[in-house]
Amino acid sequence: MKTPFNLYDELKNNGFNTETKDEFGGTILTRDFEKEVEVVWYGKQTSRYKVQVRFSADMRTVQASYYKGGFGAPDKTKTHLNDRRALNAIRQTIENAGFAI
Repeated sequence: MKTPFNLYDELKNNGFNTETKDEFGGTILTRDFEKEVEVVWYGKQTSRYKVQVRFSADMRTVQASYYKGGFGAPDKTKTHLNDRRALNAIRQTIENAGFAI
């Protein structure tokens, strides 16, 4: 028998290890990405990207927030109702930012 897909477990297996609880009983998984890039005229600089995935208390709704630079207001926030599509969208957004999951 095939086990059902679980986005929470899949994200934990892919490095989303920082787990916190929000005030509404939901779970937040966070992963920070960092790499050094060569910038013309400035030399090497560190590029940062942060992804926060918030699960509702009943684990049915997923909200992913993406932060360039790792802080401040999110550059993109997306709500998902399907776990597989959420994982594909999160993975694709991270790859579009130049990082790998």
